[in-house]
Amino acid sequence: MASTRALERLAAGRTVLVRVAAIDRHGRTVGVIILDGQDINHQMVLGGHAWHFRSRREDVLGINARYAYAQDQARSSRSGLWRMPNPIAPWEWRRASR
Repeated sequence: MASTRALERLAAGRTVLVRVAAIDRHGRTVGVIILDGQDINHQMVLGGHAWHFRSRREDVLGINARYAYAQDQARSSRSGLWRMPNPIAPWEWRRASR
């Protein structure tokens, strides 16, 4: 998977800090991965290797606008997943596959 390879290039074998924002309703940790002071989540979205989920909830880490802008940049430059003709957001894919 391209996103896994991109994340490995950024952080494999290195110690990271995870700033946990929440645990979602499925028990998954929601947080930001920090490596050498850099926001790895942001790097992944900017490279087109991850989606930004625009939550209606309070932005507990103050990142929604930054990530939305990064996603818009990746989309306009057709980076990563945005090269595909009709990329499907993971939450849409899961909903459709039920």
